[in-house]
Amino acid sequence: VVASRIGGIQDQIEDGKTGLLLDDPRDLRAYGEALCELLDDPPRASGMGVEAQNRVRENFLGDRHLLQYADLIMRLL
Repeated sequence: VVASRIGGIQDQIEDGKTGLLLDDPRDLRAYGEALCELLDDPPRASGMGVEAQNRVRENFLGDRHLLQYADLIMRLL
C-alpha cells in the first residue's frame, strides 16, 4: 500500500513495514517514486503485504473489537 498520512490510514499503516506513507497527498512525484520502489523490489512488497494482513487481522477486524469489548465487560463485572 502506498498512501498519504491523512485520517485514520496513518494509524493503520506502519511506514516501511506494512506500506509506505507519504507526507503530502498532492505530491505525485513522491507517490510515483514510492510505487516504483515497491515494484522494483517484489520480495519487499510481498513482505509488506504479509505484515499488513497480519496487522489488520490482529487489530482492525470487527470480531477483534467484539472480543475486546467482551473482555472489557467481563473485567468490569
